[in-house]
Amino acid sequence: MNMKHTLTRKTKDTPCIRIPRSLDGRLQVQHRKTLPHLLYVQIFRFPEVRTAPELTSISNCKYAFMMRLEEVCVNPFHYEKVQEVNTLPPVLVPTYPAEYSSQYNVDSFVEDCNNVNEYSVENFGVPGSSLMPSPMHTPHLQDNLSQSFTNNLNMQNTVHQEQQLPGPSTNHGIFTNVSYEESYNWCTVSYYETGNRLGKQFEITVPFLTIDGFTNPSEEDRICLGNISNPNRDFTIKMTRTNIGRGIQISYQLGEVTIRNVSEASIFVQSQNMNRFFGADPKTVVKINAGQSAAIFNNQSFAGILSDSVNHGFEAVYDLTKMCSIRISFVKGWGSEYRRQHVTSVPCWIEMHLNGPLQWLDRVLQQMGSATKKSSILYHETVIKTQITMGVKTWHKIRVFLRTGYSNIIDEINEMAGIIIEFPSSFFVHEIKKKQSENNEYTFKKIEQYEQIFGRGFLSTGGMVTTQALLQRVISAFAYILSKLSIFKINPKRGQTVLSVGCGVGGAEIFMAQNYGVRVHAIDISQNAINIACDRAAECNISEKLVFEQADVLNKEFGEEQFDVIYSKDCLKHIRQKSQLFEKFQRWLKPRGQLVIADYICCEENEKTKDFRQYAAENDLDMQPFEQYANQLESAGFNVRASNLAPWYANNLNMEISQLESTEIEFIKTFSKKEFKRLINRWSNKLSRCENGIQQWAFFECTK
Repeated sequence: MNMKHTLTRKTKDTPCIRIPRSLDGRLQVQHRKTLPHLLYVQIFRFPEVRTAPELTSISNCKYAFMMRLEEVCVNPFHYEKVQEVNTLPPVLVPTYPAEYSSQYNVDSFVEDCNNVNEYSVENFGVPGSSLMPSPMHTPHLQDNLSQSFTNNLNMQNTVHQEQQLPGPSTNHGIFTNVSYEESYNWCTVSYYETGNRLGKQFEITVPFLTIDGFTNPSEEDRICLGNISNPNRDFTIKMTRTNIGRGIQISYQLGEVTIRNVSEASIFVQSQNMNRFFGADPKTVVKINAGQSAAIFNNQSFAGILSDSVNHGFEAVYDLTKMCSIRISFVKGWGSEYRRQHVTSVPCWIEMHLNGPLQWLDRVLQQMGSATKKSSILYHETVIKTQITMGVKTWHKIRVFLRTGYSNIIDEINEMAGIIIEFPSSFFVHEIKKKQSENNEYTFKKIEQYEQIFGRGFLSTGGMVTTQALLQRVISAFAYILSKLSIFKINPKRGQTVLSVGCGVGGAEIFMAQNYGVRVHAIDISQNAINIACDRAAECNISEKLVFEQADVLNKEFGEEQFDVIYSKDCLKHIRQKSQLFEKFQRWLKPRGQLVIADYICCEENEKTKDFRQYAAENDLDMQPFEQYANQLESAGFNVRASNLAPWYANNLNMEISQLESTEIEFIKTFSKKEFKRLINRWSNKLSRCENGIQQWAFFECTK
């Protein structure tokens, strides 16, 4: 029976209309991939449906998409809307920032991974035979808890309730209803080995997902971790990966996320939403044995928590972002019951970000505005006073507030920094400005703009041209400059291990892996850039030679004498603690290892540099005079060969301006005329500073 006849009858008793299932389960329609049954339902029946989890098949459909058969039924009358998805009550939100309560306990919403409890899923009363009926929909389930566990949870719940915020008065002001909306990609999954994220982030659109340890190419409804490579794996990680086996099955139906362990080893789950429902400590890690299931997130439960948190102010709502992330470890557990205290210490684990709840939070926070100045000052006073006794871990509390976007936060921190004895204010300012730099400089829009100027894969001076000049002995286009300056360049060899600091979107690192056969561990502070780099490496089928990691190099530690080469291009200008960093590089390099840096430099301070100094301060740039930069490297124990490449820098700037001007029409269509003029002015100012000797560019090649 054809589609025309089906559309005429418009009944459920029409037979299946079958099409072959593609390799990844999706159809390509106008440069966009979508699920076939979802597409036909949107066209012929429910145009308002946005995502696959909003649909369920009727009982007599023999080829429903959810059955994962070789053929898929696209009969739009064989699918119905899941009504429960749309029944979440809207949140009533005041349209002004909620008043801050001085009694707010910052520890109630700051994650401290050192204090983690571990429980078995049996104690949660979860049946082990099948994907369970939702425990969050089962009021009598609490009666099935063991007495000892119930007592423990009740005690913890009492402590937790004592820390609840006294809500400010909401008897005045204007309120807005903010409703829940399903996201097309209901979940994002990232894979980690210890503290390193590997591979791309997986955007999940299907309601059923399998994550296993096998090596088949990952499909829409399956992630095979065996495909993800890491040249730096140790024995423990390798053995753990061999035990993942059939892994886990995750389903998202009726507004609930359920996990089933189908492997032969245990898995360990940390879900604040699940813990909240059972009255457990938010940081509790639940052990799920082979064959067992658990409901790890429930939209209805989250809606109630969000509605309650609105009454407690901006920070209380923002803290719920942690509830929208779920961590799952394979084979090895973490927490107070194990020798591994942090999730970043376990060999293999994944993190799920639930996009629908996160986007709901974002809309609620936008309606609330941002935290008040009174709020931020009280918050930072509390944090800084506890910093002396709690040490570096308390820094996570600052990070929570940084994301609220309060504009005067740097001044506030500086004003109060005098009470810190062991923690200098420069550390706070550096970290805060890095977060601002992330927000201002490395959005996907900015990355796309820079790639139009520097070329695909590059975010800094010269793009591929300057990268090749660093990595090759001869580059014909600038041979006369190189010969005059006698630059001694990096020469990576096959089999060497390279650390790349400030990798951006990975163009140089992919070039190294493809052309020199080296193994590259690349880090960058921008998560957006790292995500793109991982995807680009996967496109080139060289993921086994590359590890991309989001990290702050100042806080990152590697083993001594681990790398043959350390490479950094145009990123150290953002780091003030260069001496400290160069000492780290010295430790990480093997004997006779090479450190190669391309970075911006400046002239000695004078009357001409007044405007430049202001520009550098506003953009958190720490450019140093040529001699001073080289001396710091020598003080760290390196043999240094340095070259000022001002002529080459000026030549690159001219080429980049020409490149931008040649794509003016296309650029303005994609972005705007205002953005085009802004970038032209910015590059022209760079060129002027270079020609006047104020801002230049240098290579430093160092040998340990």
